[in-house]
Amino acid sequence: MSNAVRREARWLRWDAGPCYDEASSASPIADQTTAQGGAWIPSQPPGPSPRSPSRRALCPGGWPIHVLFGGFYNQFGWFLLGFGMVFFWVFGATADLSGPLFAVLPVEKTSGVVQAVEPTNYREGGDDDTGTPVTLVRYTYQVRGEMREMVGYRSGPGPVPGARVAVEVLRWDPRVARIEGMRRSPFGATALIVAVFPLIGAGFLFSGSRQGIQAIRLMRAGRIAAGKLIGGEPTNVHINQRPVMKLTFEFKAHDGSLHLADAKTHQPASLEDETVEPLLYDPADPSDAVLLDGLPGPPHLSTQGTLLPAALGRATLVTILPVVTIIGHSVYLGMRWLH
Repeated sequence: MSNAVRREARWLRWDAGPCYDEASSASPIADQTTAQGGAWIPSQPPGPSPRSPSRRALCPGGWPIHVLFGGFYNQFGWFLLGFGMVFFWVFGATADLSGPLFAVLPVEKTSGVVQAVEPTNYREGGDDDTGTPVTLVRYTYQVRGEMREMVGYRSGPGPVPGARVAVEVLRWDPRVARIEGMRRSPFGATALIVAVFPLIGAGFLFSGSRQGIQAIRLMRAGRIAAGKLIGGEPTNVHINQRPVMKLTFEFKAHDGSLHLADAKTHQPASLEDETVEPLLYDPADPSDAVLLDGLPGPPHLSTQGTLLPAALGRATLVTILPVVTIIGHSVYLGMRWLH
């Protein structure tokens, strides 16, 4: 690796793994592998490199960022989470979930008086032109000798000020009340349907982050092997109208035993372009493995078997969606709390 590349790279310290070795300019694993047709094939029994007695290594700093935040699953997950939460705050967070309480808990009935009827900015069942406006109704009611004030919501026009209305009050807490036939919040419980989108995004994030954490751990303490594709089958998941394929690779571990590694992708060509594909596996548990070409980036190996530095500018780009999502919604929650 040239001095120029070293100066441009940002390094993170890890234990032994397929990373750049600080003392010898070679990875501990580089002495155990040879390149054949662009893939890495074990060539020597496992053991520490004589040029790296400490087995301390340095990994290109951009790769942990890439594998943790990059890739389709992570980026699409952050997009759905961030975009979906906008609709959740507008509709889902204003959904009335008190219906089951009034259905199963003891309720007292009393009468109330409408004090004011006000329009809101909410619409139900359409946009600003076709949707039904949601109306806010301010009313007072008396329960157990105490006068209380509450608000209710309904779709369409509300009762006129001064009208008497029937009020339902929870017996165990007289502060929880509603006008019969109205809601306590702008929307009904069906508005929670918008939570589906951030939940799907969270599911994508869980899958992508789990693979990213696994890859970072294997970069730290794993070994490189060559995986041979032995089978593939479509799953029930489709992305952009393309089935996600489950590809199975066979590889030989450092002790000569054979193991299988699976990779799921909707772009199988990236894992089928070589006779064998480089992968990382845990020497203590070879079934714990990940295909390099299946990772965001993807990471590339040098002719010495070390990870080449990741472009930090490109790694920074994959953090834009997470940063915007976290900061944007945090600011909104802070402003909402202050008000």
